This record gives sequence, C-alpha cells and structure tokens, in this order.
Amino acid sequence: MTDDEKQDILNRIAETHQGYQPPTVDRIYSALRDAEHRSEKHKSNPWIKTEMEGSAWGPVQITNDTMKSTLPGKSHNLHLSREEIDYVNRYIAIPSISKKHILTGDKDKSLYEGIAKKLITRYWMLSGNVGGIASMWFIGPNWTKKGSRGKWMGSEDWSPNIVNEMESRNPEYLKIYLESLGLDNNKKTTTRDELIMDEINAMMDSRDY
Repeated sequence: MTDDEKQDILNRIAETHQGYQPPTVDRIYSALRDAEHRSEKHKSNPWIKTEMEGSAWGPVQITNDTMKSTLPGKSHNLHLSREEIDYVNRYIAIPSISKKHILTGDKDKSLYEGIAKKLITRYWMLSGNVGGIASMWFIGPNWTKKGSRGKWMGSEDWSPNIVNEMESRNPEYLKIYLESLGLDNNKKTTTRDELIMDEINAMMDSRDY
C-alpha cells in the first residue's frame, strides 16, 4: 500500500467509519473534563473547586501540586511562557475556594487550558497511551502506593501498573474518559498509532475503502 493510499484511508476514517477520530490533545482534554464533571450543573460551569478534600480546581481539576510540577527546573521542561509561569505561581498562591473569584477571566481561562494541554502532552509522551494519560492525571505527581523498591510512585514515575492502580481506585473515571474518546476499556493501553491501524484493518477487512 502506498503512502497516498494510507492517507486516503486515514481521511476516510473520520468521515465514514463509525465517526472515528484518532485522539488528539484537545479531545483528551475534553474527555478528562467529562470524567471530572459528571453532573449537568458542573458540566455547565466546571470552574469550581473539588467537592472532595484537596486543591483540585477547574474543568480538568488541576491540583496545586500538579500545577507546581509544570514549573521550570523540575525533571522535565514544558516550555512554559513567562505569562504561563506567572499564572502557575498565582494559581498556587490563591486558595482553591477563591480561584473562581480571581481566575475566571477569559485570559486566565485560556492560560489554564493551555498549560493543561502541555501537561497532557507530557503525560502522553511518558505513558504512550490514552489510558495512561488519564491514570497519571488522576493519580497526580505525588501520591500512589509505594512501588516494589519502597519509593512513592507518582505521575512522573511512569509504569504500566499505574493504569491497573487507576482501575482499582476509580474505574468509573476511566470508563467515562474512554467513552468520551469513543473507545472501550480494552483500548486503554493502546497507542495512538495502534488505534489508527485498528481502524485501517477494520476498513480493509470490510472492504469499506
């Protein structure tokens, strides 16, 4: 099959084959938002603090620790702009219960979303699959059970076991997230390229191309 033929199939996937579209950072952001906010009330206004104990806030419920992990000088570099760094420092300094009164202007909302998408990209690079992104997002940078070496594992310590840990902690979260991406639970550890190839093979098997 030539490259042009492959591209033609990819173009047809989104148009004709069960409405499928390969996951993108934008779609993953939306899927995380769906998993975080399940009631109609919260979906209509997701700029809120978690109802549970903690600092999680906003559409994808970013905690202060997770936001802090985006700053330069950590184990990675998200290439935040000066404006984004200023936002992160303000975000951390403002109590989550007060963020809705201070960080909900159009500019601040845009900064929040931009930083979140850079972090999603980081988690995608670390985990290599869509289920890993949600697991790392939910677990966060600082807490999960101790690994076999007695160290605390966090979202910067990628392991396929984190997906299993996520399923034991909050299977409904992972289910809603995957459904929002048009995937079933069997696809949670499938890479983006593998998802595309699955659709290509299905179309070729059905000769619907």
